[in-house]
Amino acid sequence: MAVLTAQSISSLALELLRRSLVLPAPSPVSPVASSAGPNGATITVRVRQSRQSRVQETPGAPISYDAINEVSVPVTVRHLYDARPG
Repeated sequence: MAVLTAQSISSLALELLRRSLVLPAPSPVSPVASSAGPNGATITVRVRQSRQSRVQETPGAPISYDAINEVSVPVTVRHLYDARPG
């Protein structure tokens, strides 16, 4: 017979909640090839513009798709570091 505790129930509930949540990535992901450049070079990074979220009133109801709008942002590649004697 299994003993149910608040800790085991909440651990399971949190794991199930993690599996059911689908959130967008917090920041855009750039392919490595497009963000590579020599030190001091200026590259262009495409950044998504924010959009208005929508509410799906009932599960299975049709959803609307919006175009992805991006802007180009120039970025200067520099070698940054933090060091201490060893």
